Amino acid sequence: MPPKKKKAGGKKTKKSVKVSDFTDADLECFIKNYTNFSKAAGLPVYGPIVKCLTEHKQEFDGGGNENLATRQFFLSPLMKDGRMVNPDEPRLGPGGCRAMATAILATGPGMAKALPTDPGGPFKALRSLRIWHNRIGDDGAAALAEVLRLGGSEVKLVYLELWHNLIGPRGCRALGDSLAGPSPLNRGGGNRSLEGFKLDFNPIGSAGLTNLARGLRSNTFLKNLSLSHCQIGPEGCAALAAALCFPGGKLSVLNLSGNHLGDAGLEALCGAPPLTLGGGLAGNKSLTVLNLADNQLGTHPRRSAAAFASLASCVRAHPLLSVLNLDWNRLCLEAGEALLPGLMDPDRPGRHNPRLKEVRIDCQLGFPEDLFALLNFKGGSTSKKGGKKGGSSKKRKGASRVDPAVSNGDGQVLSLAESALAAIEKGVDPAPRASQQSGASASGPQVQSSGAASSGEHGSVGEVRPEIAVGRVISTSSRSSRTSSKQSFSGSDD
Repeated sequence: MPPKKKKAGGKKTKKSVKVSDFTDADLECFIKNYTNFSKAAGLPVYGPIVKCLTEHKQEFDGGGNENLATRQFFLSPLMKDGRMVNPDEPRLGPGGCRAMATAILATGPGMAKALPTDPGGPFKALRSLRIWHNRIGDDGAAALAEVLRLGGSEVKLVYLELWHNLIGPRGCRALGDSLAGPSPLNRGGGNRSLEGFKLDFNPIGSAGLTNLARGLRSNTFLKNLSLSHCQIGPEGCAALAAALCFPGGKLSVLNLSGNHLGDAGLEALCGAPPLTLGGGLAGNKSLTVLNLADNQLGTHPRRSAAAFASLASCVRAHPLLSVLNLDWNRLCLEAGEALLPGLMDPDRPGRHNPRLKEVRIDCQLGFPEDLFALLNFKGGSTSKKGGKKGGSSKKRKGASRVDPAVSNGDGQVLSLAESALAAIEKGVDPAPRASQQSGASASGPQVQSSGAASSGEHGSVGEVRPEIAVGRVISTSSRSSRTSSKQSFSGSDD
């Protein structure tokens, strides 16, 4: 019986578009274009480019993996434990980056062009470009911006990573312009393919962030932006806040860790004046992950309380934000108390907002145990301060609700979460006093209470703060040992 004919007007199946990998001839054409341009410009040929296109091709072929060699450049000096093995190893530099970008676009004089039967032309299969520790500077960044802007439908870069390359404000201006959407001066718009962009460990500063944000204000494609350890201060946050509230923006992950935004920068990021109402984070509808670790936040009680109240308001009203990282910030108690209402579910007292999957704060702050557990949690479970191991309590469903342990005086037992929130609303210290603890001497070492907890002197470096609620002493010493590993990568010869 012959097969039935499909009815006219039926649903059309979408054809999956597969970008074919480059052949050996195509790779040879790119290497030839790059080599010839470098020699004509009097530049040394950067060996790792040739190496990653020849040796790595064989390494990634087969095994069910994509041919990553034709889709990714990964150019970096030989590294070990976050440092270069040979500091004198040749780098790509701004000139070499210009030669590479020209060869990717195949726009240089005498370069092989694509013909119906011959290889050549732009490097169409390239999807990811990662350049580490190669000192490309602002001129190299401008060359890569041309790849983003002019590549168009032929060179669709999806991921660009430029770690530790001495890029400053001028390079950020070129990169920002290449990412801008259509405008009267740029009718065709900029890049429409880049989804991930990392500029970590570059001295872009606040001026560089301002230049970059000008392009991001009209970008509708970028989803992941990382500007970790870029010497950004509070002055650059207003421009970024304007970009965050762009209605068509798709930015989902924002990493600003390792900068020095301070409370002033946090307020600006949240949409404080001079931004209009609904600007900044308050007007954003796309972020799911916000990393503000190690940014000198929450260190001044008065200013911090206002800044973290703004952050709490943004977190509470945001439709998608699920991860907030505030680690390595020495938050004062006032900052923690101001943030807490934004993390809780207004309809279910004592429980976290179900949208929030993870919130992290520094584990050495010296906060009361119950307050710390409410501010530091992951996946619906609270984190005990100091990483206490063992314990007889069993894991239960809805672990974001802390075990009931406090009476409200009317015979009703409240959870620690509910009691902490009630105490904060009344303006009193949420940590139980020694006089409220019956049998304190039996539960642990007896510690005399002081007025430091209520006077605003919290978590100073080197201080040992008694935790009366749990009958033990926790050191809040300096975090130098925790940051030593973080400094290993950033502290290079560049």
